[in-house]
Amino acid sequence: MYRCKPERGTTRFHAYATVCVVEAGWRFTLALTYVRKKDKPTEVLTRLWAEVKQLEIACKTALLDRYFFTVPVMTWLQNQNLPFIIPVVMRGRKPKPGRQAKGMRACRRWKAGSHKYTHHAGAESVEFRLIITYKSHVNRNKKRVNKKLFFATWKVRLSPTDARQRYRKRFGIEASYRQLNQSRARTSSRDPRYRLLLVGLSLFLRNVWQWLVRLAIPTKKRGQKAMRAGMKAKPPRYRDVLDDFLAYLQKATQELDSSPHTG
Repeated sequence: MYRCKPERGTTRFHAYATVCVVEAGWRFTLALTYVRKKDKPTEVLTRLWAEVKQLEIACKTALLDRYFFTVPVMTWLQNQNLPFIIPVVMRGRKPKPGRQAKGMRACRRWKAGSHKYTHHAGAESVEFRLIITYKSHVNRNKKRVNKKLFFATWKVRLSPTDARQRYRKRFGIEASYRQLNQSRARTSSRDPRYRLLLVGLSLFLRNVWQWLVRLAIPTKKRGQKAMRAGMKAKPPRYRDVLDDFLAYLQKATQELDSSPHTG
């Protein structure tokens, strides 16, 4: 059980980690594992990668969450020869007024671009390319502001803007999590194995739906052409499919209950 910020009347949650493949707009969940409270990020990553290796899928670039911005994880990725992009986490206390920032916080004064950087954490250290770029957006006051973004990269030969755009592909995984909650069966059981099973079944259903949508697109169309064809086809939403399936089950159950029973 993980202790986090209060949400829906509780502060304790079951935690899971997944691996998704993102290619030409399609997202499929490849691996799933639980995350214990005392698990280290490298232990979680090792379990997930062991499942992915069995599928014999080549990884072009690993887009990881902020949770994995640690020296051991980046060292592990380099040993596995896996190119990666990870958003930087500014840890530690902020400098007092009048004192210069140290470590990663000192990089806030750097200009946008790609910089060679050595990150230290205690007695451990790792070298990577620090990419600094900007994101422009309109805030609540309808004013356009620029936000500086930091990414730790390795063996990624992209411009700062292209690196930011590449990492944006990962945000589609958040949509997968929302769809996971739409089809996940509700339970009050505290058995972690049973809850893991329900999460896995929900992700499996989403994979099936994504696979069926992809089958509806002609096989001759690939990449962006396939995505445009999929948008024109307007396949049913995942929630609509679930609602129709639920209505079918309810109707089938009523017909079964109303049918005469013979001895």
